[in-house]
Amino acid sequence: MKKPLSYTHTIYASYIGYLTQAIVNNFAPLLFLTFASEFSLTLDKITLLTRIIGHQVTLEHFTYDLYHRSFLPQGIVSRLEGCFELC
Repeated sequence: MKKPLSYTHTIYASYIGYLTQAIVNNFAPLLFLTFASEFSLTLDKITLLTRIIGHQVTLEHFTYDLYHRSFLPQGIVSRLEGCFELC
């Protein structure tokens, strides 16, 4: 029988979340330094690359919401999802 989750599980999950957040927040500047040294990119080009990726993620988020809120029949929706996975 599974043991129910308790308060200590929540605390441990919070600590893991803090640790993951710290790693992610400190990893991006290190990647900037790596890109600058390995590919001889200037800070302007790295910033442009980050902005392009940010815009792409934002656009995909909004189009995903619009796509799933549309009134297409479910069969068409599942076929379109298969097409998106191939791209």
